[in-house]
Amino acid sequence: MRRGLAVAAVLAQPTAARLTSRFTTRFGASAPIVLAPMGGCAGGALAAAVSAAGGIGLVGSGGESLDFLKHEWAIAQAFPGVERSRLGFGLNVKQLEEYPDGTLESTLQELQPAHVYLSFGDIAPHASTILASGAALYSNAGDCEGALAHARAGATCVVMQGSDAGGH
Repeated sequence: MRRGLAVAAVLAQPTAARLTSRFTTRFGASAPIVLAPMGGCAGGALAAAVSAAGGIGLVGSGGESLDFLKHEWAIAQAFPGVERSRLGFGLNVKQLEEYPDGTLESTLQELQPAHVYLSFGDIAPHASTILASGAALYSNAGDCEGALAHARAGATCVVMQGSDAGGH
């Protein structure tokens, strides 16, 4: 955790030039960095530090409960210098589908994230709900077929997952 916060602190240092891209322009980021919402690794403090440093900070919740996500979200919100427009969270689709109907809607309404990252499943049943909330929708895909399916479902950003992706 400390190592990740140290990296975010380095990113926050003023530099002579910032990289500008379609991504940084679209999301108001000063750094073209998105924190992967890794459950157990990307908690609220790290997500907030990345957001405050100019990137997109995503709170990870994979394998954890919604209560855990909400607890880490509160930590992120309370972090000094956090930029809400660059803060979001990730959910595992299969885990999300184990919750009662309406859980996604109520979580989006309660937390009001600017970004939501869905992993490991079909995003199509959830895409319109996320996009209607005003959040950008990220997803991960392991092959071209999956990437195209996510793009057709409306993903704002599809992250290609290589064979070196932490064993996934």
